[in-house]
Amino acid sequence: MRGLKAFGRTIGRTLAATVAAAILAMVLRYHPQIPPMVELAAQLAVAAGSAGLLLWALAPWWRSLDEAVHEANKSAFFWGGQFGILFAFFLGMIEMTSTPFQRPRMPEWMLGVIIALVCQWVGYVIFNLIWWLRRGGWGAGK
Repeated sequence: MRGLKAFGRTIGRTLAATVAAAILAMVLRYHPQIPPMVELAAQLAVAAGSAGLLLWALAPWWRSLDEAVHEANKSAFFWGGQFGILFAFFLGMIEMTSTPFQRPRMPEWMLGVIIALVCQWVGYVIFNLIWWLRRGGWGAGK
């Protein structure tokens, strides 16, 4: 059960950091007094800071795992990510074919990226749970 709690905390931290970065990026986007070049620099700083924060949060957890858990996460990331992005693409195709094609504006593009990332995250969690359930559940072999 300890492994499940650690997994849940890690997923929660990464999701919180992703949502915080998305909110900050949207605030920067809609602030009327920010010049475009400053806005771009701030968005790049938010992206780099978010990536650094996620690496900082995940590195100790990843180093503490054994080989079986590494394989579980790699499998979940690959298959969950693939099916998650495929599902996001499917939703995007439905949206494009249900309305007349117009050039997407920035907020729609950002929403699409957020949807794709959430779909990948959900796919990762589902496939990770499947991987563990096929092998006897959390903490099997202890």
